Amino acid sequence: QILSTRRDLVPDSVADEFAKLQADCPMIPFDRVRAALDEQLKGRTDEFFQWIDPEPLAAASMAQVHAAIWKDGSEVVIKLLRPDAADQIEADMEAIAFVARLAEDRLAKSGFSPTEIVNEFREELRRETNLTIEARSTDRMRRSFEHDEGIAFPRIYWEATTAGVLTIERVKGRLLARTPYSSIPKEIRKKIIQNGARAVFRQTL
Repeated sequence: QILSTRRDLVPDSVADEFAKLQADCPMIPFDRVRAALDEQLKGRTDEFFQWIDPEPLAAASMAQVHAAIWKDGSEVVIKLLRPDAADQIEADMEAIAFVARLAEDRLAKSGFSPTEIVNEFREELRRETNLTIEARSTDRMRRSFEHDEGIAFPRIYWEATTAGVLTIERVKGRLLARTPYSSIPKEIRKKIIQNGARAVFRQTL
């Protein structure tokens, strides 16, 4: 997934294949999804949701996303960590750490440590497998931009959010990465860049 955004490091054809890991992975069967939801939400799934679409909106390497209707009729999205995500990450990181240790001596004089990089990467992935961290970040951003008409972050439904499940307001739109550039009018392109730049600088500063 990381390399899919680094076309300066890998050829476009390879980056395109890696990009499929973001939303085109094999789906988890809905019976497993439902069982995982019941476990995470302590059996209150039917209390919170009027309806959950059995067909996922997307299935990525670490999580799967389903459209749903909240108990008050609002449209929401449920993000569910894959049941085996944490174990898979640990196994993958052990393999990467092994390679890093082999490369450590060779690269010691180049100014960086492969082992330290892998350790930082491992810690970041562990954060990724706790959806409450993503929920808190999204909630903080929503409050920070609530008076900005051009930038919005979705509402978090905390009653149905845990380390393994994130329930969030559904925001409908088009993924910019999959929208042909020529189909976007010049004024809209300009507005997207202005809003994006403002969002990035405000979050950074």
